Amino acid sequence: MILVMLTLAGRDSAAADPGIAARTNVTYSRDVAPILNRQCVVCHRSGQSAPFALTRYEEVRKHAQDIGTVTASRYMPPWLPEKGYGKLANERRLTEEEIDRIQRWIEAGAPEGNPTDLPPAPQFPDGWVLGPPDLIVDLPEYTLSAEGKDVYRNLVAPIPLKERRYVRAVEFQPGNPRVVHHAYVQIDETRQSRRRAEREKPAGFDGMDGPESAVMPGGQLLGWQPGKIPSESPYGLAWGLRPGTDLVLQMHLNPSGKPETVRPRVGFYFTEQRPTNSPFRLRLTVLALDIPPGVSNYVAEESYTLPIDAYFVRVGSHAHYLGKEMRGTATLPDGRREELFWIRDWDFKWQGDYAYETPMLFPKGTRIAMRFTYDNTTNNVRNPNHPPRRVKFGPESKDEMGSLYFQIVPKTPSDYPILSRDYAQYFLGVSLESFRWRIRDNPQDAKAHKRLGRALGYSGKIAEGLAELAESLRLDPTDGETYFDIGILNLQSEKISEAYEAFQKATRLNPHDSDAFGSLGICAGQLGKLEEARVAFQTAVQLNPDDTRARHYLTEVERLLQSPAK
Repeated sequence: MILVMLTLAGRDSAAADPGIAARTNVTYSRDVAPILNRQCVVCHRSGQSAPFALTRYEEVRKHAQDIGTVTASRYMPPWLPEKGYGKLANERRLTEEEIDRIQRWIEAGAPEGNPTDLPPAPQFPDGWVLGPPDLIVDLPEYTLSAEGKDVYRNLVAPIPLKERRYVRAVEFQPGNPRVVHHAYVQIDETRQSRRRAEREKPAGFDGMDGPESAVMPGGQLLGWQPGKIPSESPYGLAWGLRPGTDLVLQMHLNPSGKPETVRPRVGFYFTEQRPTNSPFRLRLTVLALDIPPGVSNYVAEESYTLPIDAYFVRVGSHAHYLGKEMRGTATLPDGRREELFWIRDWDFKWQGDYAYETPMLFPKGTRIAMRFTYDNTTNNVRNPNHPPRRVKFGPESKDEMGSLYFQIVPKTPSDYPILSRDYAQYFLGVSLESFRWRIRDNPQDAKAHKRLGRALGYSGKIAEGLAELAESLRLDPTDGETYFDIGILNLQSEKISEAYEAFQKATRLNPHDSDAFGSLGICAGQLGKLEEARVAFQTAVQLNPDDTRARHYLTEVERLLQSPAK
């Protein structure tokens, strides 16, 4: 529970009135400390995201009026979901009796009471909520500039393992919670992220679009936000971690007005219990957000129909400052509707995800829907724009987003591939629609043309995809990624000469792209250019020593070059 410092007129500290104290008979030691220990000190302690600690009487007494104000208004503890809309576990709400107890204590003058009545203080070994981790990975230090836009920074570190382990929980320590808005824990088994990070100084890379090999493992929801309490995966839903894997941490950082050093680290908790099922991350999202100024009830909706029977285990949501209300529902095949999630008053500062008290089973054919509303008026006290301006989808905090996501588990483990394929097709359709919308909004958006071309290629519409990629190159002739995509689509169409030419240009523009060199080697080999193929495969292996395919082709090309029949 992170308390906001409030300036309250007439907040003079008066000595405790013995008469009031006698009538209320409420003390810090016996009555208030247990509430704070259970709901507050996980954040309000040294080294955490709260602006002050609430672990000793003197600290609590100093902020007594603030505590009373924010608990009475239910601003604290930070728990956004409404009660009764999905039965969520570990609700961080104060009861009416607890709120009243705090108010009566303040009215009595905030007496300490008998120190012997104090309950044992919660123990957080070395700051870890879940206790000492089995493995701690320290990420590289990063210095955030004093001013400027929000920064999305990716840091990479090897995970030192000698054997495969199963992970039951992950805990993140931001290192500087003042500037870390949120973070995502990902893994990369290919070392692509490491190689990209090593090319920059300091090591790491900016942006939300990292290598596709960096993923959040096993359908987990490994995000961190201030106030989020780490938790363990349910029994049977641990995930495997192999030796040679890298940790990739993506952080959203907010400049504070002075240079800030961030030293994050991640703790891993292992189990001997092998997973008995695999969770899946189901995300409903609206990518074509376009919120006009002055609109107080802009609506964004999306839905997905389950192709299998599945349990819903966790739920979370994401939006920025204009977010107002978030709702998730399930409509069953027989027409019955169940509430999954409802936030009546969204607050960008307190995003998170939540476990259901009991996983909910929904049958095949159930329609999962999200309905978000946004307020882009001056009545929205969180609106960062004065006066309000048009706001579209984008990664910056002053842009907007909208996602409702679930961790779900197939009722029948063998149904996982059915769900994965069906959802991939669904999300491809959502992506195509959003890229087309971006191009209608701005025909000069080269990235939108590139991504639409790539998505069209994935959907089998090769000619349309190539046309969009050509338009992207017209707008940005120096983008090596676009040449790579053109090469891939031409390879799929068996147009080897066209693919060869595209990969040549891709490697010139992106000399660190091992995949482009490997693809160039394949095309050169098919065209009979064996010496050029050997050089391309050699370069691919130098850039990525773990590229077993390039290494195999290099061996084959060298054998052919040494053959007397050549």
